[in-house]
Amino acid sequence: MSQALNRLMSLKCNFEKKHEMRDHFHAFMENFFKNGHAELAPPISGEEERWYLPTFGVYHPKKPKQIRVVFDSSAPYNGVSLNDVLLTGPDLNNTLLGVLMRYRKEAVAFSADIEQMFYSFLVREEDRNFLRFLWFQDNDFSKGIEEFRMKVHVFGNSPSPSVVIYGLHQSVLDRNLCTDSDVRHFVMRNFYVDDGLTSLPTAEAVITRLKKTQETLAKSNLRLHKIAANNREVMEAFPPEDRAADLKDLDLDADSLPAQRSLGLNWDLETDSFHFKVSDVVKPFTRRVPQIFSYAWFRDDGKIDKRKRTQLIFIHILQLGVFTRYFQLLKKGVGVIQSSEMTCHHEMFGMAADLTMLRLIETFVESAPQLLLQIYIILGPDQDHIMQYLSVAASFFSIAWATVEYRRSFRRSVPHVKEMPSGLPTAVYLSYKLFTIASHILSLSLLVMLDRIELYLVE
Repeated sequence: MSQALNRLMSLKCNFEKKHEMRDHFHAFMENFFKNGHAELAPPISGEEERWYLPTFGVYHPKKPKQIRVVFDSSAPYNGVSLNDVLLTGPDLNNTLLGVLMRYRKEAVAFSADIEQMFYSFLVREEDRNFLRFLWFQDNDFSKGIEEFRMKVHVFGNSPSPSVVIYGLHQSVLDRNLCTDSDVRHFVMRNFYVDDGLTSLPTAEAVITRLKKTQETLAKSNLRLHKIAANNREVMEAFPPEDRAADLKDLDLDADSLPAQRSLGLNWDLETDSFHFKVSDVVKPFTRRVPQIFSYAWFRDDGKIDKRKRTQLIFIHILQLGVFTRYFQLLKKGVGVIQSSEMTCHHEMFGMAADLTMLRLIETFVESAPQLLLQIYIILGPDQDHIMQYLSVAASFFSIAWATVEYRRSFRRSVPHVKEMPSGLPTAVYLSYKLFTIASHILSLSLLVMLDRIELYLVE
């Protein structure tokens, strides 16, 4: 209980700084209690087992105004969490690939969702004390704290998915509740947790299937809503409150159909195709990889002391490690000009080899995946453009040259190995690397593209 109390007090402190978050929390919990998902916990004897769930809030990246309050079953107390001692139960979920393939099999595809599925199934009363939590009296943050307990299954409990999917299946397996074999097949085979997706040959068949499924699930207090389809006739057959959120106020006769999110995919209803949104923001991790290697090589140098090591850590955290190496190489180069000792030359060549190796790492960590994506886009329909081809060619050349430059620097830094000649030998080696790298990347791109084509053919 102490952990749950400390977390709640920390949350209350955040409310004083983040008023919008406080309002979102209040609205969520108000609706939560109003729907009867939790109850005031009865007094408990000292020997009776119980568990207290800390609470925190998370925002969906695409829904910044909508918070979900999480009851943290994974929070450890004295080294043990509630999820550690709960059995997960059997995996009753359909495979994602199977659902998606059946979803694209016929001409008219549709999707739907069960409203608050996890909160639609009650927990046995004798088990509710393991789902206790602390919250403010009357949902008023200025009042005292009271003990509550969940009446429904918690999203995040390890057995919850198995429990709710089992409950969903029972709603159609019970012959008294479901007499339609098509509805039974739809619920049993075409749901992925709470998302139902499939396709049928005609709009009439889809409308019938959805309406019969709604009627059947309603007998178990399950509401099927958020309906979307690639056919306007289907959506016109349902009231706005049963449609997906951005289809409720849509003029189906005049407006174009917006894209929908279906199991992580962007489904364009108008063109009946899947779209992929690629972020153009360069992820910082790829820039850190050369910094990590740079620091590791500095650290392995026995000549640096603790103070210098601390400075190097700070420099590499600021992502200035590679720049520092360039500066040191420039400084060493000036010293070599003023000195005739061969050891200075070898040190300079070794430093140059380290830099070319870091550039090679950055090339394969960052540039190669981007090149793979470029080729994948070009191979798509109506996506080719002369500038894209030029960009791909330049990328191939830069990757190949990075390997050549590293080999030249490495051979120059090793005393007993002859330096790689310029001119024709370098050009031949560059051509060799260009063709080998191109064959590897093109093979990967074609493999991805062919898998995508095969998936669409099967679907």
